[in-house]
Amino acid sequence: MRLLQRLPGSSDFSLVERFGEDIPPYAILSHTWGSDEDEVTFTGLQDAQSKQKSGYFKLLFCAEQAAEDKLQFFWVDTCCIDKSSSAELSEAINSMFKWYERAERCYVLLSDVEADEPLGDSTQSELTQKFQNSRWFQRGWTLQEMLAPRIVEFFSKNRTRLGDKETLLQTLHSTTRIPTLALQGTPLQQFSVNERMSWMKGRQTKREEDVAYSLLGLLGVHMPLLYGEGRSKALARLRHEAENLLDDRAPSKLPASLPWTVPFRRDIDFNHSDYLERVYEICSQPSGWATLTGPAGSGKTQVAVEYAYKVKDETPRKWVFWIDAATRASFQKSYKQIAVATGIDYFDKRTVDTMAPVRRWLCTESNGPWTMVVYNAKDAAIFFSYGKPQNRATADLVVPSQPLYEFLPKTPNGSVLVTTRNQGFAKRLMDVNTDNVIVDISDFVSSDFDVTRSATDSDGFFRRKSSDSSEGIDVAPQRDTALRSPILASGLPLLVNWTTQYQSLTNQISEVSTGKTSVFWESVRPTRSQFDIILTFY
Repeated sequence: MRLLQRLPGSSDFSLVERFGEDIPPYAILSHTWGSDEDEVTFTGLQDAQSKQKSGYFKLLFCAEQAAEDKLQFFWVDTCCIDKSSSAELSEAINSMFKWYERAERCYVLLSDVEADEPLGDSTQSELTQKFQNSRWFQRGWTLQEMLAPRIVEFFSKNRTRLGDKETLLQTLHSTTRIPTLALQGTPLQQFSVNERMSWMKGRQTKREEDVAYSLLGLLGVHMPLLYGEGRSKALARLRHEAENLLDDRAPSKLPASLPWTVPFRRDIDFNHSDYLERVYEICSQPSGWATLTGPAGSGKTQVAVEYAYKVKDETPRKWVFWIDAATRASFQKSYKQIAVATGIDYFDKRTVDTMAPVRRWLCTESNGPWTMVVYNAKDAAIFFSYGKPQNRATADLVVPSQPLYEFLPKTPNGSVLVTTRNQGFAKRLMDVNTDNVIVDISDFVSSDFDVTRSATDSDGFFRRKSSDSSEGIDVAPQRDTALRSPILASGLPLLVNWTTQYQSLTNQISEVSTGKTSVFWESVRPTRSQFDIILTFY
């Protein structure tokens, strides 16, 4: 590795070559290239005319900034690589990610952003817009230069420090759509090959093959450079090499019967087949995402439950996971259930959050296909909020304010179905996953429901819903038609369905909403007398 060193008392530089353990601490520069005539190259470094080039300012900037950080050596790609040697160029490109990763500090010089003050972590200011529109975010090579180093600092054209990767976390995420987990240093192996390759979307390189070659480090791949092969062939080679590196590429030895985490029984009165088929079609595609929206009582849960059973029936070798997304605690508890069901190894189960290990397991295609129902998602604050790291003890510890959607990976072997009452929430999901398809079930709610249906019909409904209960609750004869029919019209089927399945809902929170009233159970098993009281209340 060649490094630059500023000569004492001079504006001149010398190149030193170091290997292995002999490489000293160094800073590294990230920038966008100007024209070849403007940059200081390996062969032109000692040329007196090079000091007149605009690229020489970059060397001076990096040298002075490194000196402020008490670093004697620094690296700049324009003059530290002899690009006339194809062998050296190939070695450098295959080593580039490692060089950025090992740097003490990375300085990003934004030559098209003028600023005299730091940048706040807000997407509203005019300066933020200039920052986000910088060419630096549109170049292919700068992707790894942002992700690999531990410390990345951003500077304006006039050398004003704008902030770093930590203080500008939300702005960087909103600009690049890269998960904050990746920006915070989570090992990239926790993200699928597809997901990492998708981060290159919208970025450009001067040579078409470099779209693939600039991803080598992100995917942990070493391969020869074949300029002239074209973009498509280079990307195909890259994907092939990356997938060959995945651990245990042979199909995993799945248990004879996959564990089942769905807490609801099937609804014998299911009548949302059109919505079911639509959801099933979407989620049968690789990386399929669907969001089922509609008001309380419209049948979202019924569709989600029937979808889970349909997947189990038609693809018995596919994992089916049920996530209670009402709160952060319930979401984390559901992920712990996945960890137990799949046999994921993680450190001390009492103290270490399992969400990151579960995400890593979901991204590992050799673990087999899976689908996930994210039930009752409604709190945008916990799904889309961003926060600073609180504990960096291990890579698997989860930041308390980490947005939950980042733990729902987009990977070819998985699909996700989200249920929510909140249309705004569904649209926010579209912002973070443009492939998400919204399926609105609101139209199913009939405006001319017959609230005067006969006592026989109501009794039949209640008996059917309760006949599968382990205690054989038969509530219909105890209520008159005047009470039962309005309850049915306003969504009590959810309540009755819950009572027939309460044994599988121990230690969970179930909400049943009828008009303006909501009833909550937490860690209880309602008796028949308690159920009568609930009906009387309604």
